[in-house]
Amino acid sequence: MKRGLNISIQYIFVFFSLLFLEHKLQAQNISGVVNSYVAVSAVTVNSATVTAIGPFQVGDKVLIIQMKGATITTSNTVAFGTITALGNAGNFEFATISSISGNTVTFSSNLCKTYTPSGKVQLVKVPVYTNATIVGTVTAQPWNGTTGGIVAIEATNSITFNANINVSGQGFLGGAVFTGWFGCNDPNYANQNAGKKEKE
Repeated sequence: MKRGLNISIQYIFVFFSLLFLEHKLQAQNISGVVNSYVAVSAVTVNSATVTAIGPFQVGDKVLIIQMKGATITTSNTVAFGTITALGNAGNFEFATISSISGNTVTFSSNLCKTYTPSGKVQLVKVPVYTNATIVGTVTAQPWNGTTGGIVAIEATNSITFNANINVSGQGFLGGAVFTGWFGCNDPNYANQNAGKKEKE
C-alpha cells in the first residue's frame, strides 16, 4: 500500500511539473516592436515577392496589406482632395507561409483580395502567442513611406494588458505646417496656402 501511495505521489508530482512547464512555455512577455515588415514588389493569387526575406520563415503567420493607391481629385476646384476611387487601398488579409523560394513567399491558401504593389503593399510578420502579457508599451516601426505603421499580434488563449499598445505618430507622415498668411474666400484650393499632408 505504501509503495502504491509513493507511485501515485510521483505521478501527481510529474503531472503538476508538466503543467507548470507548459504554462511557462506558453506565457510570453512582450513589449516594443514585435512585428517585422517588408515591402512587396509583386503579388499573385497565392504568393508575394518581397524586397528581402529577412526573418520570414515557412509556417509564419503574416498580414498582407496595401497602404495606399486611392485616386483623388487634384484639380484646383472645390472638389480638390475628394476620393474618386479607392482602388485596392486598404485591402488586407492574413495568410500562412507554406514555402519560400528566393524572395518569393507562397501562401498555404489563395488570397481573397487583389493588391497593387505600386500602392505600397507590405508583408507583416505576425507573432502568434498562447498567453501574451504586455509588460511594456507595444508599438510599431514608424511608417517610412514603404513599410511600418502597423501592430498585429495573435494569441490563441489570452492577452493580458499590463501596458498599452500605442502607435500614436507611427502611421502616415504628418503634414508640414504652413505658417504664412492667406485671405478669406481664397479661390485657390490646390495651392500652398494650407497645411500639407502626405499624398495618399
